[in-house]
Amino acid sequence: MRLLTKSTPAQLMMQLAAFLVVTAGMAQAIPIYGTISLGGTAEVTQTTIDFAPFVPGAAVDGTGQVVATGPGAGAFSPLVFGDQGAIVDRTVAGGIVPPQPAGVPIFVLNWLTFTNGAFRYALDLTFIDIGAYGSADCTTAPANGQTCTPSAPAPFQSPYSLSNFFDSTSGLSSNANFSVRGFMRNLDTGLNDYAFNGVFGAEFLGQPYQSVLATVTAGGSVVASYSATINATAIPEPSTGLLTLLGAGFVAFGVMRRRRNRA
Repeated sequence: MRLLTKSTPAQLMMQLAAFLVVTAGMAQAIPIYGTISLGGTAEVTQTTIDFAPFVPGAAVDGTGQVVATGPGAGAFSPLVFGDQGAIVDRTVAGGIVPPQPAGVPIFVLNWLTFTNGAFRYALDLTFIDIGAYGSADCTTAPANGQTCTPSAPAPFQSPYSLSNFFDSTSGLSSNANFSVRGFMRNLDTGLNDYAFNGVFGAEFLGQPYQSVLATVTAGGSVVASYSATINATAIPEPSTGLLTLLGAGFVAFGVMRRRRNRA
């Protein structure tokens, strides 16, 4: 798969447009038009997610594989258990894949792609949410009920929300999740039919998150099975104020192009 590694001015404007449209719908309830459950395995470091198949300890290689763990509903109904898709690995600084820092607008073309018969969609990633918790309990003694969003190497922010829980079989365990947003593009028409939001999560049975963090902050990695839920939603209607801001941005972009052409 060929991936974008640099953003042109036009692509930057696309990122701004996508971010403004997504942000406009955050304050209102958006109906869900379909859901799919996914799963797979990934190797995670402080700043990367390498989706399987991968070479343990090696740099991210571009894309991995994700599998439907149940039948799709609504917009995802053509997908059935076992259908496979391709997903782009994550790095915060870019390189072989586009940079994907949390908390800022991004644009990852073909981030998650399915081309299974009647379901031909690419999910273009525009935002990764910052983790929901603070960092006060990230390094305290492990205990049931603790939560943590760890620090990330400057200037980045962490997307992970970690929590400890007691498992009756494994003892003190933990889970981690992160949330994503973007648009679902029909590969046959090229149109964005839906917006999407999703949550990826993993459990570490018998390991409090303090143990997991100790490994990755020391420069290591952890391999975990993950599950994900992706929801197809209505494309939010931008407010008048955001449309005005977006229009001003495109006007400024046009002025910049004219000045550059005259130079």
